[in-house]
Amino acid sequence: MPRSEDGSYPWPEVENAYRALKSTAETKRASGFGDLSYEEARAQKVAAQARKEALQVLQLEAQLVAIEDVAEMLSRPLQKVDAVLKLAPARYAPRLARSTGLTLHEAKDLLSELVELVRAELREVPDAA
Repeated sequence: MPRSEDGSYPWPEVENAYRALKSTAETKRASGFGDLSYEEARAQKVAAQARKEALQVLQLEAQLVAIEDVAEMLSRPLQKVDAVLKLAPARYAPRLARSTGLTLHEAKDLLSELVELVRAELREVPDAA
């Protein structure tokens, strides 16, 4: 701001300086780019768009899972189910024999047959791919 020799602010000069400053600020605000040329503003826009796209790629990569990882993740629980099914006849045959009057051997054979039917049906489930 302009000052006079005695340290005060002379009114017409201060007002003119303020108006010039305000006009310059309004022009910069209206253009949205301040002192940037069209090429500089365009370069900034392209750089910002590239950063945005890079972030989107990183986000998509975080959402993607490899098929091998999914297969491994599913195979463990399914192997456990298969193991439990295989053990079921020996584990539950005594209970079935007591409640039905079958012999232990007959109950075990019956349960083994049922388990094999279930396992066969599960093997026949088509892949989603």
